[in-house]
Amino acid sequence: LIEIQSAQVLCDSPGTYYYGQGGYRKAETCKLEDKAHLYGTFYISQDLYAASPYAYLQVDAYGQGEEFSAFQPTLLCQLGDLKSTSGATCPSPGYYSFHSKFYLSSSSGQSSDTEFVPYMRFYFSSDGASGNHDLG
Repeated sequence: LIEIQSAQVLCDSPGTYYYGQGGYRKAETCKLEDKAHLYGTFYISQDLYAASPYAYLQVDAYGQGEEFSAFQPTLLCQLGDLKSTSGATCPSPGYYSFHSKFYLSSSSGQSSDTEFVPYMRFYFSSDGASGNHDLG
């Protein structure tokens, strides 16, 4: 019913602007305590008004034993900077893009110099409490 078309996480060090580069780090390799920018697109194949769909994202720091829940379930149509790319109104059928930001805080007290490539897992649910994967 809901299918992720693309997703990418780019990381910045909070409050650090690289003047020589004219911007922030925007790296595919992240560090603990970074601000992560999630860019994604998804497709809804059928009308989901009755389902009130929720989005879940889990980001893992492979090799570091860290795990981050970026969204504590979020209503799909309230994802950060959600835009329809097909003229549809969420949650009706169509293509959508979004940009959301979150911090990669360490749960184990590891050093913020620890680098990792984030691994993302998305799923969609009609129930914000149970988190079953009934919508994709």
